[in-house]
Amino acid sequence: MKLYELTLNNVFYVDQQRKDIYLVHVRYPQYFKLWQPALPCVKAKIDIKDRVERPEVRFHEGKFTRFNVTYHFPNTGLSKPDYKVNLLFHSEFIKITRHHIEHVHKNLLEQLPDDFTKSEMVSLDELEENFNNDGYVGQYLQATLQAVS
Repeated sequence: MKLYELTLNNVFYVDQQRKDIYLVHVRYPQYFKLWQPALPCVKAKIDIKDRVERPEVRFHEGKFTRFNVTYHFPNTGLSKPDYKVNLLFHSEFIKITRHHIEHVHKNLLEQLPDDFTKSEMVSLDELEENFNNDGYVGQYLQATLQAVS
C-alpha cells in the first residue's frame, strides 16, 4: 500500500519556435491509499474537465503579475469543493515541466507522457523568460495521483 496525492495537470504554454510544451502541475490536498503495486504516477479516474477554469494569468514587462488556478468540485467527495491557489505566493503547490515535441500543430496532447515524474522540471523564472502571450494555452489536461515520498 502506498500513499498518493492528487495532482491536476494543465497544458500551460506552447513555445512554437523551440517546439516545447510547458505543463503546470498543481498539487491538490487530497490523499489516497492504493493497494496496487507502487508506481510513481497513476492516472486518476476522476472526471473534472468541466470544473476547471482556465488559469488566470497576467504578464507584464517580462514577469507574471497574476497566476491563479481555480477548480470547482461540488458533489465529488473531494476535501475542498472550491479550490483557488495563487501560485505566485504558494509555489509549494506547483511544479512546471517542459516537454519537447516533434510537431507543434498536430496532436499535441498525444505527444505528452503519461507519467510526469521523470520530466524535465523548470522554474517559474525560466517559464517567464520563455513566455509569450501568443503561445498561452491554459487547458486542463488530466488528473494524476503522484506517490508521496
